[in-house]
Amino acid sequence: LGDVQVKGGMSLLLLQPPHSPAGPQPPTAAGIAQGTRKAAGEHSSAMDPQGYVVINLRRHSSDKSWGFAVQGGSDMGLPVFVHKITRNGIAHKSGLEPGDVIVKICQTWCADFSHGQVKAEILRAGNELDFTVKKRGFNVAAYAAQTAPSEQQQQRQSEVSEEHVWRHGGPTFKNVVPKTYQILESQLPQSEAAGPSPASYKDRSMEEHSPYLKAQGPTIQRAFGEQ
Repeated sequence: LGDVQVKGGMSLLLLQPPHSPAGPQPPTAAGIAQGTRKAAGEHSSAMDPQGYVVINLRRHSSDKSWGFAVQGGSDMGLPVFVHKITRNGIAHKSGLEPGDVIVKICQTWCADFSHGQVKAEILRAGNELDFTVKKRGFNVAAYAAQTAPSEQQQQRQSEVSEEHVWRHGGPTFKNVVPKTYQILESQLPQSEAAGPSPASYKDRSMEEHSPYLKAQGPTIQRAFGEQ
């Protein structure tokens, strides 16, 4: 409280005000963690211990893509998870990440939804889409490693088959000849052996034509008005 001094047989108690802190106290670790959760949009509900986070996606028009791709569903035997994120897209700026498991779309739980039902629910949300997710609850890298070997194997088989073909002089193609061309080609030697083709009636003079072709009276062979 203060110093005690004795003066003239009386004791005096000198009271001094408490010392005020020199400056603001540094933030504690708990305060930093709480501020981080609020910035991330985490619910202050009973779901927090399970690591659930609410991410709000907003856009002015449906012409602009959300910038994410989802995989999984009950029909695929996988949880609904974020597979890909477009850099600097709406989802990326809102905090959505690859591997986030989606457990709720707006107010609808989707843990038992098929992939088609998930897509329909996302479309129904329109331009205000809320995801309740478990951050990085799915290992996307391990999933990609499991699905990639079959594609790589097909690529290796394709490379081997191409190398085999070109090693033997390149690909060979069957010489396909149309049937009409085959008939004409088979008849060509016969026509050459038979000699020149007969002369056309146009090559003959009028005297060489048969009598019935020589019109004497009115006939359609004469032009209109011709005598």
